[in-house]
Amino acid sequence: MNFSVLIASVSSIIPYFLYGYAYLFPNRILRYITQSQFIDIIKFFKTVTFLSILPLTYKAGLNIPGVCVGGPLILIGEYLNEMVYRLLGIRGVFYGAEFGSVKPKEKLSQFPFTMSDPQLKGSLMIVIGACMCLKTTRELIAVTIPWVFSYFFLMIIENHSVFPNDSEIIQS
Repeated sequence: MNFSVLIASVSSIIPYFLYGYAYLFPNRILRYITQSQFIDIIKFFKTVTFLSILPLTYKAGLNIPGVCVGGPLILIGEYLNEMVYRLLGIRGVFYGAEFGSVKPKEKLSQFPFTMSDPQLKGSLMIVIGACMCLKTTRELIAVTIPWVFSYFFLMIIENHSVFPNDSEIIQS
């Protein structure tokens, strides 16, 4: 496994562990950093992931038939993400209710919140769509599989938490 694959794999999954920890224990994170710093840390890891994946995508090359399916998946995923950002804003997207930086809204009922986890599903569609647009390589699979599992890990944490998150414990 080359260095780029290792960096891409690690940097692609770290944000999801941080998201899970922020969801479950927001007050513990706020003891050490602000929400803005949390967002900056996430952006840093996403940038590292993007830059380390570029050589892998160049090496893989374009899969023309895969673009027919992957392209629309990317567009739909981007649309879902954009809708979530427009409705919640950046502070709301990055656990604003848990961090206390935005007032918790009642369960949003308009699209895309008519489905569960629209942002995570949109992001997952982007990753899978991008992979379909590229020829399959061992390196690409080594990065994509942990990344996809990270999305499912976060969906499970956010939807099936077996214990209340930090903010609920302190408020009760």
